[in-house]
This record gives sequence, C-alpha cells and structure tokens, in this order.
Amino acid sequence: MKNFFAAVIALTLCMGMLLGVSACGARVRATDLLSLVTPNEVSGKASDDKFAAAYTEFAKKLCAGSEREDENVLISPLSVMLALSMTANGADGTTRSQMETVLGGDIPLSELNEYLYTYVKNLYNADNCKLNIANSIWFRDGLNVKNPFLQDCADYYAAQLYREPFNQATVKKINLWVRDNTDKMIDKIIDNINADTAMYLINAIAFDAKWATKFEDTRKDAFTNSKGEKEEVTYLCDERMSGYFELDDAKGIALDYKGGRYSFVAILPNDDDADVNGYFASLDTESLISTVKGAKNNIAAVKLRLPQFKFDYTTELGTVLSEMGMPTAFTPAADFSKISDEPLAIGNVIHKTHIEVDKDGTKAAAVTAIYGKATAAPLPENPIELFFDRPFVFMIADNETGMPIFVGTLATAK
Repeated sequence: MKNFFAAVIALTLCMGMLLGVSACGARVRATDLLSLVTPNEVSGKASDDKFAAAYTEFAKKLCAGSEREDENVLISPLSVMLALSMTANGADGTTRSQMETVLGGDIPLSELNEYLYTYVKNLYNADNCKLNIANSIWFRDGLNVKNPFLQDCADYYAAQLYREPFNQATVKKINLWVRDNTDKMIDKIIDNINADTAMYLINAIAFDAKWATKFEDTRKDAFTNSKGEKEEVTYLCDERMSGYFELDDAKGIALDYKGGRYSFVAILPNDDDADVNGYFASLDTESLISTVKGAKNNIAAVKLRLPQFKFDYTTELGTVLSEMGMPTAFTPAADFSKISDEPLAIGNVIHKTHIEVDKDGTKAAAVTAIYGKATAAPLPENPIELFFDRPFVFMIADNETGMPIFVGTLATAK
C-alpha cells in the first residue's frame, strides 16, 4: 500500500484586506525538525523577463483549469507555485521533470528555487501594505525524511518543519498554524487526517493594504450577475486620475495601494454578454505583463464605480495540475525518493482563499506621489466612465514585475 502525503495541502492562501494582518504567530507547539538542519545563506536570482513569463504562463493555465460557471473564483498562483516547488524538490525521474515543466517551463527547478527565494524575499511588506508568506511541512512520526530535502526547503522557502503523530491533536496544530499565518482569516484547512497520509506541505499568504487614494463615496445600485440577474450592491464611487488601459476587447484600471509596489487591476470586457471565465487565461502573456507594468505610466481621468465585495473560495487542484502536465505525481508511479525511501505520491492539492474589498483598501500602491498630486488637481471635464456593474476579471498585481499574486473573477457581487 502506497503512502500518500495528502497534500501539497498547501495552497492555503489568504487574501484579506483591511483586516490588520500582523506578523505571523508562533503559537504552534510541535516537534520542530529544524534541529536537523541549519538554514544556509543562498545567493538567489533576481526576477527577469524569463521568470515573469514562466510564472504568468503557470498562472494562466492554473486559472483556466479552475473556472466555475456563475461562481466567483480566486486563485493565488504564488501560493500554489511555492507549495508545489517545495514538493518538487523531493521528486525525481519523470515526476520531477513533469513538475519542473509545469512550474517553470524551461527553467530547471534549481534555478526556480533561486528565483522564488529572491522574489519572495524582496516583496514589499510594510505597515500600510502587508504581505506575509509562510511555509510549513508536517511529517508523520516514523517517516524517515532525507536531510537534503529538508535543507532545500529550509534554505529557499524558510519552511517550518514538524514531526507529529497525525492524530486529532495534529489536526488542531495544523489548523492553528493556518489560522495564525492568515491572521485568522482562514480558520482551518483539514478536518481529519487519513491513515495513508504521510505528510503535508502548506503555504499561507496573508495580504492587507490600504488604497493610495481612499474612496470617499459609496452608493447602492444594480450589478448584473453572470446569470443576467440584477443584484443591489454597494459601489465604491470616485472620479480620479488613475492608471487606465485598453486591450483589444476590454478596458481596465489599475488602482494603486500605499507603498507603490502593488495594485488592484480590474478588467471589464467590452461585450456585455462576455463570459469572464477563462478570459485571464486567453490574454497574451507578454501583453499582460507589459500592461500591468505600464499602467502607472498611462494616467487618465476616470469616473469609477467598483463593487464592494467579499467572498471565500475553496478548490482542489489535483485534476487541474494533472491536466497541466504533471499526472505522475498523483499516481502510484510517483517518485518522491528524494524525500524518503518510502513510496510517496500527492493525494491532493487544496487551495483556499479569502478576499475583501471596501472603501479603505486592499493592497499595494504604485506612484503614490503622482496620485496625490493628481487627485488634488481639477479633473478634466470629460472623464472616462468605467463602471464595473457586470462580471469582470481582477488581479492583485506586482507593479514591478507585472506578475499577478492573486487572480479572480467576480460573477456575483452578493
């Protein structure tokens, strides 16, 4: 009988705005395996066009496989990639080569480790714009884990490493770790542990930021959901100078957060009846990256209506990832011999997210000084009207690299 490390359960991610995310807690009491390894200083590798393109391609394919008709969707490609990349360091043979191709395209895993290490290390994180990332790996008592795997996870991913009996007390500890590292926005990720589960690899992301320019006005009005039904929602309303862009079949806006590193990007298809499912995946990778990076340089007067919304999202990504090109990792033929000599395979990948958007913020900021000056000056007489009163695509994007940290679709604002 093959043991399963049921998870890159991972992808517990959380995107919570306006909830006062604080430094990660340290209340979990478990047997810490870091005594077996001493994290080393690694050189890392700075983000470049090759990494941004590979990451964005991964994000597009992941989102394409996660579509849900008439439902809101929220995925963090960064969370999924971090959890899977940790796991890939324990893979060998066909399993490893498939995971490498899905995660980085032509980028070998050793190089992807370096890119991710540097990227995460250099992500902006401050009081007015918080982005906290944490990784942990939980091993069942009795599983003989190889030190080189532990070393890679400690060096490149700062993973907390725990050995536990995998009983209900362990369930509570894992859920407490998730709760602490998502600032209580996600209470739990598992209800119980199956007898064949040998390990969990978990990534958590907590995000909280204020708008660079706060919304002062809200009003009730109708939102036409993906079923064509009218919903009364609260809109954030404003006339402001902001990053505006047009695509071949859509238009959008990039709203900065304090700090200048991140922005909320909303894309509205021109066709009122357009299906937003799969729209993000259909975008040209190079154009998407350049659009996000260049939005701060294309400032326009915009009369804006953006719905205030809040929702949770949970999905299992095993089938999606198999179809993306790494099926072997989920079968008895999986080779994770770099983790342990015992037979291991991925049982599933659980991804859980949370988001809130209101008048105070979300996350990130671009050119704060420019926006401050712009909003203080008189607006042109004929601003562009951009009303997000029907389904649209949104991202929390990294302005510096053009890479999306979160990607979602709003099918209903209720």
